[in-house]
Amino acid sequence: MLKSLILGSAIATLSTLSLPAIATDWRTTGVSSRTRETVAIDMDSINRVSRYDVRFRYLIGKDLVQASVNCDSSLVTPDQGKSFVPDLIGATREMIKIACSENGYGRVDNQREIRRGVEVRGFWVSDQAIYAARNTLEDSGFSPNSMDSGKIANAIGRYCSARQVVSDSELTTALTLEMAKRNASSDYTDKAFDFYRATRIAAKQYVCPQYND
Repeated sequence: MLKSLILGSAIATLSTLSLPAIATDWRTTGVSSRTRETVAIDMDSINRVSRYDVRFRYLIGKDLVQASVNCDSSLVTPDQGKSFVPDLIGATREMIKIACSENGYGRVDNQREIRRGVEVRGFWVSDQAIYAARNTLEDSGFSPNSMDSGKIANAIGRYCSARQVVSDSELTTALTLEMAKRNASSDYTDKAFDFYRATRIAAKQYVCPQYND
Protein backbone atom coordinates (compact mmCIF):
# COMPACT_ATOMS: atom_id res chain seq x y z
CA MET A 1 0.00 0.00 0.00
CA LEU A 2 2.78 2.42 0.90
CA LYS A 3 4.58 1.85 -2.37
CA SER A 4 1.45 2.46 -4.40
CA LEU A 5 0.89 5.79 -2.64
CA ILE A 6 4.44 6.92 -3.20
CA LEU A 7 5.29 5.74 -6.68
CA GLY A 8 2.03 4.62 -8.27
CA SER A 9 0.79 1.18 -9.16
CA ALA A 10 3.01 -0.99 -11.34
CA ILE A 11 1.96 -1.49 -14.95
CA ALA A 12 3.72 -4.83 -15.27
CA THR A 13 5.69 -7.24 -13.14
CA LEU A 14 9.07 -7.86 -14.70
CA SER A 15 10.73 -11.21 -15.03
CA THR A 16 14.20 -11.30 -13.54
CA LEU A 17 16.15 -10.40 -16.67
CA SER A 18 14.01 -10.29 -19.77
CA LEU A 19 12.13 -6.98 -19.76
CA PRO A 20 14.89 -4.76 -18.33
CA ALA A 21 17.13 -5.98 -21.14
CA ILE A 22 14.77 -4.44 -23.71
CA ALA A 23 16.06 -0.99 -22.85
CA THR A 24 19.59 -0.28 -24.04
CA ASP A 25 20.39 2.31 -21.40
CA TRP A 26 19.06 1.82 -17.87
CA ARG A 27 20.51 4.34 -15.43
CA THR A 28 20.24 3.61 -11.71
CA THR A 29 19.51 6.70 -9.60
CA GLY A 30 19.68 5.11 -6.17
CA VAL A 31 17.56 3.34 -3.59
CA SER A 32 14.17 4.67 -2.53
CA SER A 33 14.32 5.85 1.09
CA ARG A 34 10.68 4.81 1.55
CA THR A 35 10.41 1.45 -0.18
CA ARG A 36 14.11 0.48 -0.01
CA GLU A 37 14.00 -0.63 -3.67
CA THR A 38 16.37 0.32 -6.46
CA VAL A 39 15.13 3.03 -8.83
CA ALA A 40 16.32 3.15 -12.44
CA ILE A 41 15.23 5.16 -15.49
CA ASP A 42 15.16 3.98 -19.09
CA MET A 43 17.15 6.71 -20.84
CA ASP A 44 15.86 5.61 -24.24
CA SER A 45 12.25 6.17 -23.15
CA ILE A 46 12.62 9.88 -22.31
CA ASN A 47 10.42 11.93 -24.61
CA ARG A 48 9.40 15.57 -24.20
CA VAL A 49 5.78 15.93 -25.28
CA SER A 50 5.40 19.65 -24.53
CA ARG A 51 7.46 22.52 -23.19
CA TYR A 52 7.25 21.27 -19.60
CA ASP A 53 5.99 17.67 -19.82
CA VAL A 54 8.23 14.66 -20.33
CA ARG A 55 7.25 11.00 -20.68
CA PHE A 56 9.52 8.17 -19.58
CA ARG A 57 9.51 4.78 -17.93
CA TYR A 58 11.31 3.60 -14.85
CA LEU A 59 11.89 0.62 -12.61
CA ILE A 60 11.12 0.56 -8.89
CA GLY A 61 12.40 -2.78 -7.73
CA LYS A 62 11.06 -5.15 -10.40
CA ASP A 63 8.01 -3.03 -11.24
CA LEU A 64 8.00 -1.22 -14.56
CA VAL A 65 6.13 2.11 -14.52
CA GLN A 66 5.18 4.31 -17.47
CA ALA A 67 4.84 7.92 -16.34
CA SER A 68 5.08 11.59 -17.20
CA VAL A 69 6.55 14.47 -15.22
CA ASN A 70 5.83 18.17 -15.30
CA CYS A 71 9.33 19.63 -15.06
CA ASP A 72 8.06 22.93 -13.67
CA SER A 73 6.08 21.52 -10.75
CA SER A 74 7.89 18.14 -10.38
CA LEU A 75 4.50 16.38 -10.41
CA VAL A 76 4.93 12.77 -11.55
CA THR A 77 1.86 11.11 -13.06
CA PRO A 78 2.02 7.33 -13.57
CA ASP A 79 -0.23 5.86 -16.26
CA GLN A 80 -1.82 3.88 -13.43
CA GLY A 81 -1.94 5.07 -9.84
CA LYS A 82 -1.87 8.42 -8.09
CA SER A 83 0.20 11.44 -9.01
CA PHE A 84 2.89 12.53 -6.55
CA VAL A 85 5.71 15.00 -6.01
CA PRO A 86 8.92 13.30 -4.81
CA ASP A 87 11.01 14.39 -1.85
CA LEU A 88 13.54 17.16 -2.49
CA ILE A 89 16.39 14.67 -2.40
CA GLY A 90 16.62 10.97 -3.13
CA ALA A 91 16.49 8.44 -5.95
CA THR A 92 13.11 9.51 -7.36
CA ARG A 93 14.05 13.21 -7.35
CA GLU A 94 17.28 12.35 -9.17
CA MET A 95 15.28 10.34 -11.71
CA ILE A 96 13.07 13.27 -12.70
CA LYS A 97 16.07 15.60 -12.83
CA ILE A 98 17.57 13.25 -15.39
CA ALA A 99 14.30 12.98 -17.33
CA CYS A 100 13.95 16.75 -17.55
CA SER A 101 17.59 17.64 -18.24
CA GLU A 102 18.22 14.84 -20.73
CA ASN A 103 15.24 15.87 -22.73
CA GLY A 104 16.27 19.49 -22.96
CA TYR A 105 13.85 20.97 -20.44
CA GLY A 106 14.03 24.72 -20.67
CA ARG A 107 15.43 24.78 -24.20
CA VAL A 108 13.51 27.06 -26.53
CA ASP A 109 14.75 27.68 -30.09
CA ASN A 110 18.14 26.23 -29.14
CA GLN A 111 18.60 28.80 -26.37
CA ARG A 112 18.77 27.61 -22.76
CA GLU A 113 16.15 29.22 -20.61
CA ILE A 114 17.28 29.63 -16.99
CA ARG A 115 14.81 28.16 -14.53
CA ARG A 116 14.54 30.76 -11.80
CA GLY A 117 12.63 30.73 -8.58
CA VAL A 118 13.03 30.16 -4.88
CA GLU A 119 12.55 27.27 -2.48
CA VAL A 120 10.01 27.97 0.26
CA ARG A 121 9.28 25.39 2.95
CA GLY A 122 10.32 22.51 0.75
CA PHE A 123 8.46 23.71 -2.38
CA TRP A 124 10.03 25.19 -5.50
CA VAL A 125 8.21 28.44 -6.27
CA SER A 126 9.07 29.28 -9.86
CA ASP A 127 9.11 32.75 -11.39
CA GLN A 128 6.22 31.56 -13.53
CA ALA A 129 4.11 31.07 -10.40
CA ILE A 130 5.12 34.46 -8.99
CA TYR A 131 4.32 36.25 -12.26
CA ALA A 132 0.95 34.52 -12.50
CA ALA A 133 0.03 35.70 -8.99
CA ARG A 134 1.24 39.23 -9.77
CA ASN A 135 -0.91 39.36 -12.90
CA THR A 136 -3.97 38.27 -10.92
CA LEU A 137 -3.25 40.87 -8.25
CA GLU A 138 -2.81 43.59 -10.85
CA ASP A 139 -6.21 42.68 -12.28
CA SER A 140 -7.61 43.07 -8.75
CA GLY A 141 -6.32 46.64 -8.51
CA PHE A 142 -3.05 46.12 -6.65
CA SER A 143 -0.31 48.57 -7.65
CA PRO A 144 2.96 47.07 -8.97
CA ASN A 145 4.88 48.55 -6.02
CA SER A 146 2.67 46.69 -3.53
CA MET A 147 3.29 43.27 -5.09
CA ASP A 148 6.65 42.24 -3.63
CA SER A 149 7.89 39.04 -5.28
CA GLY A 150 9.38 37.75 -2.04
CA LYS A 151 6.10 38.12 -0.18
CA ILE A 152 4.23 36.44 -3.03
CA ALA A 153 6.68 33.52 -3.14
CA ASN A 154 6.49 33.15 0.64
CA ALA A 155 2.67 33.11 0.56
CA ILE A 156 2.65 30.48 -2.19
CA GLY A 157 5.11 28.27 -0.33
CA ARG A 158 3.20 28.68 2.95
CA TYR A 159 -0.04 27.66 1.23
CA CYS A 160 1.49 24.47 -0.20
CA SER A 161 3.13 23.66 3.13
CA ALA A 162 -0.14 24.16 5.01
CA ARG A 163 -2.03 21.97 2.55
CA GLN A 164 0.08 19.04 3.68
CA VAL A 165 -1.87 19.00 6.93
CA VAL A 166 -5.10 20.97 6.45
CA SER A 167 -7.75 21.34 3.76
CA ASP A 168 -8.34 24.30 1.47
CA SER A 169 -11.57 25.19 3.27
CA GLU A 170 -9.80 25.14 6.64
CA LEU A 171 -7.26 27.67 5.37
CA THR A 172 -10.04 29.95 4.14
CA THR A 173 -11.80 29.66 7.50
CA ALA A 174 -8.56 30.49 9.33
CA LEU A 175 -8.12 33.66 7.26
CA THR A 176 -11.73 34.67 7.91
CA LEU A 177 -11.25 34.22 11.66
CA GLU A 178 -8.00 36.18 11.59
CA MET A 179 -9.71 39.12 9.88
CA ALA A 180 -12.50 39.03 12.46
CA LYS A 181 -9.97 38.88 15.30
CA ARG A 182 -8.21 41.96 13.97
CA ASN A 183 -11.52 43.73 13.49
CA ALA A 184 -10.13 44.69 10.09
CA SER A 185 -11.86 47.16 7.82
CA SER A 186 -13.78 45.82 4.85
CA ASP A 187 -11.19 47.28 2.44
CA TYR A 188 -8.33 45.58 4.28
CA THR A 189 -10.26 42.30 4.42
CA ASP A 190 -11.03 42.45 0.71
CA LYS A 191 -7.36 43.03 -0.09
CA ALA A 192 -6.30 40.18 2.17
CA PHE A 193 -8.65 37.77 0.46
CA ASP A 194 -7.63 39.01 -3.01
CA PHE A 195 -3.99 38.35 -2.11
CA TYR A 196 -4.85 34.93 -0.68
CA ARG A 197 -6.86 33.93 -3.77
CA ALA A 198 -4.15 35.06 -6.20
CA THR A 199 -1.36 33.18 -4.43
CA ARG A 200 -3.61 30.16 -3.85
CA ILE A 201 -4.44 29.88 -7.56
CA ALA A 202 -0.77 30.17 -8.54
CA ALA A 203 0.21 27.61 -5.89
CA LYS A 204 -2.31 25.04 -7.06
CA GLN A 205 -1.48 25.54 -10.73
CA TYR A 206 2.32 25.73 -10.66
CA VAL A 207 3.79 24.68 -7.32
CA CYS A 208 1.69 22.03 -5.58
CA PRO A 209 -0.86 20.80 -8.16
CA GLN A 210 -1.31 17.61 -6.14
CA TYR A 211 -3.53 19.73 -3.86
CA ASN A 212 -5.71 21.02 -6.71
CA ASP A 213 -8.94 19.54 -5.36
